[in-house]
Amino acid sequence: MSEWISVSDRLPEPLEPVWLYGQHENGRLFVCKGYFFRDGRCVTEHGLDVELHPVLNHITHWAPMPEAAP
Repeated sequence: MSEWISVSDRLPEPLEPVWLYGQHENGRLFVCKGYFFRDGRCVTEHGLDVELHPVLNHITHWAPMPEAAP
């Protein structure tokens, strides 16, 4: 799998499905699928806007999805 990339270094292409790594407001870490918009907002695979959802604190890193096996 690819290395995790800090969101402060760069963001993926808009609407590219990626793995998201972040932290809940209670301090627990999480990984989920999601994508970024052109304006930098991030949404999880369940449609939760990370900036608006009260449980999710912030996304710190992302990683490309692995390519499908042939």
